[in-house]
Amino acid sequence: MALANRSAVLFSLKAYHLALDDIRLAFESGYPEELHFKLLERKAKILMFFRQFEDARGVYQDLVKSLDKAKVDANKKLKVQKDAQAALNYFKKAASVYNDPNVVIRPASELPKLPDKNKLYPALSNAVRFKYEPGRGRFAVANRDIKIGEYIAVDKPIASHPLPEYLGSNCAHCFQAMKAPLPCPVCTKVMFCSYDCRQKALSTYHPYECKIFDFLVASGMSIVCFLAYKAVIQKPFKFFLDNRDKFKGYDESSGVNVSEKYLSSDYKNYFNLVSHHEKRKVGDMFHRAMLAAMLMRCMKKYGYFGPDAKEGILTEDECFVGTILCQFLEVNQFNAHEVAQVKKILNVIAICDCSSMSRSIVRDAGQEQGGGVQVGLHRGGVLPDPGPV
Repeated sequence: MALANRSAVLFSLKAYHLALDDIRLAFESGYPEELHFKLLERKAKILMFFRQFEDARGVYQDLVKSLDKAKVDANKKLKVQKDAQAALNYFKKAASVYNDPNVVIRPASELPKLPDKNKLYPALSNAVRFKYEPGRGRFAVANRDIKIGEYIAVDKPIASHPLPEYLGSNCAHCFQAMKAPLPCPVCTKVMFCSYDCRQKALSTYHPYECKIFDFLVASGMSIVCFLAYKAVIQKPFKFFLDNRDKFKGYDESSGVNVSEKYLSSDYKNYFNLVSHHEKRKVGDMFHRAMLAAMLMRCMKKYGYFGPDAKEGILTEDECFVGTILCQFLEVNQFNAHEVAQVKKILNVIAICDCSSMSRSIVRDAGQEQGGGVQVGLHRGGVLPDPGPV
């Protein structure tokens, strides 16, 4: 009922894409059948506004059928029926009924565009290339002069996770500030900015963190650990088993002399980012191994390895995933960036810097929301300034 009522408010505010999400989720949540006509009428009007005529016709047909079970005043029912029938008659007379593909229903995020993409490294411009030297590792060099203010990298994180304190104001999946948040059907810890974000989270990683979110936060895990856990659980167990070759061994020169596109979404490239494993002390490696063991127990308990996985015993395949998790715990320490939110206060736009002093000064203007691993930004090694993204 709450979602249906909120959709009416959003409709009156002309936030139509948000109203559509509320209507869809209200139906899925068991909205009373005798009141279906209200949501169907509202949905049809929105689809007509967005010139999605073919979809609107189907909704109007459903609206007419729903009136048979509607509990509403006879005069109101007659009016709704006449309006719906008028719309259906309009569609019958129309030369063609179609969904306009040029109408944007949901506003997309605006990202900078690279003027000249690198053919081998799509996340970078052609102003950058990579070299490798033993002892120095991978590093980026300029192919040409780079203009002040020129974009040379636009990358999407292979894994990202919000800080717990921002889960009430920002989407747990895409980090967007929420206007009409949609809840998880099980836990009260996360919310989502849209139906699509909610479905993506519920169909991939969220079931394996949902019931243990409080435990993970209370454990004192850093954002680096959350990122490693997310990087594993957002892919099914079968993905790692089917792609064993990607994780055979660490290659410090990976991504330098490539003949195919180096994709930021490729887990092989993520696995081979700088980890400084050879310089780590025993205590550090032991600590990360214990963290990995704890997270593996969580994954096992909530069904990541399948319903037949035995408690207390790790199979060879499960241990294989554990070694990948350990590698991600090491990689993230040197390859994760904060994700910051820019706010406009008194007509001044500001963003927090990574330094604690700057962060305290502009705390209300720009705040760290979470962390992300941008594989494309790190293929040349650790960036000199791990600033906000």
